[in-house]
Amino acid sequence: MTAFLCGMLGALFAGLLVLLGAMLGSRRRPKPPAEAPKPTLLQEQEAFRTLMHYSPEIAYGDAPAEEE
Repeated sequence: MTAFLCGMLGALFAGLLVLLGAMLGSRRRPKPPAEAPKPTLLQEQEAFRTLMHYSPEIAYGDAPAEEE
């Protein structure tokens, strides 16, 4: 009977240690980064205008990015 009680106390102690470790680990975990702000309409339009003048020559460096 004593061996059974010691085994039960050991199992309870081990369970408490696992629970304590899980609780501490969840608190120490870094918080997820905040969501990036959505671009404004003007920023979207500027990005679209920039992409309209994009070409393979610009992508591979065969021509300067600022051509007039």
